[in-house]
Amino acid sequence: MLQTHGYKWWIGWIFFVSITSGGRSAWSEPDYVRFYERGKLRLQQKMYFDAVKDLRIATRTGRGKRSFAAHYHLANAFYWLPDIQQAMQIVSQAEALAKNPSQREAIEALKRKIKDYYGTFQITSEVDPEEVGKLQVVIKPKSPFSNAHKRRYFEIFLKRVQRQGGFPLNNKAIFLPKGEYEISIQQNQCLKYGFAQKKELLREITIEEQPTQVALIEKPSCECTGGQKLFREKNRVYCACKAGSAWNPQKARCEIARAANPLPWIFLGAGVLLAGGVITGIVIAVNSREMDNAQAIGEKGKVHLWERKTSTP
Repeated sequence: MLQTHGYKWWIGWIFFVSITSGGRSAWSEPDYVRFYERGKLRLQQKMYFDAVKDLRIATRTGRGKRSFAAHYHLANAFYWLPDIQQAMQIVSQAEALAKNPSQREAIEALKRKIKDYYGTFQITSEVDPEEVGKLQVVIKPKSPFSNAHKRRYFEIFLKRVQRQGGFPLNNKAIFLPKGEYEISIQQNQCLKYGFAQKKELLREITIEEQPTQVALIEKPSCECTGGQKLFREKNRVYCACKAGSAWNPQKARCEIARAANPLPWIFLGAGVLLAGGVITGIVIAVNSREMDNAQAIGEKGKVHLWERKTSTP
């Protein structure tokens, strides 16, 4: 009986060891050498996206977390991708890992290369960030970039901001190519907010060696145009044409229509329309693919649909 009990105990122990060993094997970290060497090779082959993926994995291993070389190559891969925001973040980590003059010189050279082309832009908010949400910023270089790296980075930067739905107001520095820019806020946010330095509204900034800071303040930086009027709904403000008129996108103004193409819009009053049986609010303007004159006229309580233009007035 004791022998049987001992035999079962021994079998159970072997089973436990095999299970735990298999578990450790299943959860073992990636091979640092494999991902580091492959990432370095892909960097040499100018396969920057793939290099970032491999080197990112390498830097997250136990050995990679202490490796200057892995971080240095990852920073280079981000630079050439290009993603300057991420490159500078990894540069800071590599600096802390540098152990000799050669490594410190290499990381300083990369940092100088980045700072030769790029500077930082920071938005500080003097209003409640939660009330604003993501800020819809329009930023445009005053002259085209002659440098291909700066041009490519700026294109990628704009696409990234668009995907994110705007700028989060988190006080983080944003890297931009050095140069002069026109800067504004999209409607409808600009009807309530503006960028300022020393409380003065600004529409241009310069990105240079020193960080550029602007404040977001509660002061309108644009106004309604083309005959539109300002409407307010709680915390929201927007432009819309008055009752009995609508926006002509071709002429950028409100007009009383003499005739227009048939559209499924019925105007019920200022800032309100019926679309396919659903009442919605007009935020900025009414757009049409073929609209010439934009107007729905209400006479004595009657509402007229759009009519096709039959002659040139």
